[in-house]
Amino acid sequence: MMLCNEVEEEIRERQSAELEFVRSAYSPEEAWVVNDSSKGRENEVRVERMGVNKVHVYRRLKLTSFGEVGSNTNTVPEITVDLVLTMPGQYPVDESSPLEIQASLLSSVGRSASPAGRKTAIDAIPDLLKACRLVALKHVGQEALFVVLSRADEWVDNEWQKFIHNYTADSTRKSTGTCPCSREDPTSKGKAKDEVIHVPREIILARKLIYSHHIIAKAKRKAIAELSRAYQLGGFAKIGWPGIIIVEGEEDNCNKFIDEIKSMRWQHIVVRGEELVPVGSNNLNQLRAFPQRMEELGEDQMSDLAARCRDAGLEDLFKTSMKMYNKVDDDNTCHEKDNARESQDVKIYGTLVHVDHMNDKKSYEKWIQKACRSAGCYCILKRCFKNDNSLLRPIIFVCLLGEKSNVRQIMKRWRTSRVDVDSKGNPCLERMMSVLVEGGEVINDRGVQAIIESANDSNLGQNEVTSMDDMKDCFRAIGGTIWENAVLTSIM
Repeated sequence: MMLCNEVEEEIRERQSAELEFVRSAYSPEEAWVVNDSSKGRENEVRVERMGVNKVHVYRRLKLTSFGEVGSNTNTVPEITVDLVLTMPGQYPVDESSPLEIQASLLSSVGRSASPAGRKTAIDAIPDLLKACRLVALKHVGQEALFVVLSRADEWVDNEWQKFIHNYTADSTRKSTGTCPCSREDPTSKGKAKDEVIHVPREIILARKLIYSHHIIAKAKRKAIAELSRAYQLGGFAKIGWPGIIIVEGEEDNCNKFIDEIKSMRWQHIVVRGEELVPVGSNNLNQLRAFPQRMEELGEDQMSDLAARCRDAGLEDLFKTSMKMYNKVDDDNTCHEKDNARESQDVKIYGTLVHVDHMNDKKSYEKWIQKACRSAGCYCILKRCFKNDNSLLRPIIFVCLLGEKSNVRQIMKRWRTSRVDVDSKGNPCLERMMSVLVEGGEVINDRGVQAIIESANDSNLGQNEVTSMDDMKDCFRAIGGTIWENAVLTSIM
């Protein structure tokens, strides 16, 4: 994929800043940087020919072996692991290019570690990779090198010590033939066995529907699949606009999954519906209504998702994605998830633009569509003729709707991108558009929602020539008399 000079320069600068951090934060024995084109470690941290050669950051982790935690000797056996973080060519700008992470076990340093210690380290490496990769996925589209390295250090201090503890406990059980925690308490002699009461933890089967503005990034789709496997959840993930995730499994695991997903960067994400079913003495899997593994559905498979839910007798759960709630008194069925709070999270912000002309209509509209989708905004483009005379040049209006920062992001790109062609067919900047109404929350009622849904269902939303009266009615419904007067002034 070819990158423009500005983007390539941004990638180079941001990667170089992270690599400079590696050089300053670690000694050459602890961490170093290697380019694909270099044959060994670099004396100077640099980035060259981005997009062709990948940059690899090596972090050497030393794992203390068994029985030596807290030892003051200088000959502590260590198990050495090299963690390799690879920066793809478009990292960290592109959300589909997270850090690539691998790890390998090296020979022991100092006094030789035991074979059992090395075997346990081999078993622990997948857990290390999982912890680091999840952090990298949470930070797609931004610098992740520091947080991944910090997570690796945290893993050594915490999770690795648990592996040592578990190995020691297993060895004790094997040597004594009993579990240390099951040894008889001397003070318990003479007590009746029926005095010990075990209260089993209540198991709840949960089904939860998560609504997102969109799910497109490959890294997020991969994270959804990996997290659902890690927490033993099933269900569906419908990608595209909007994004719908339905998870089914043990309630605690569903909540952990949702916490992990929400920690990523989203345009908008919220839990809109849930159903809770006490399992009792039943096997949880016997009560599942959805596949036991997460299935991904395409952008055009919303109707398929609805059919799957209907066949499972869970149509009400699906309807919560459209804010259609079956209000009942039973707390274990689908219910409204604080709509007032959700409506406060997302406020519709609008900007109305008059475009003088589009020499390359198809490419110009395609650029607007792509810019809006990448920013998570809606776009409505309408044309009309003065006095409804089709012999005249059309008057073009573009309406942008979304969150304030995202709409402003589109406007900034619009003013600095080559979106059209000049009379000679050469790409050119847009110099003749006029911003009629910039900013301000638009009227948020059912009429505007219907217009937005129409815009979301098509490429640009009602992209056709319309009459002057219809034009006025449409923009009055969105922004009131201020928008209507702005349109009238431009037409006159």
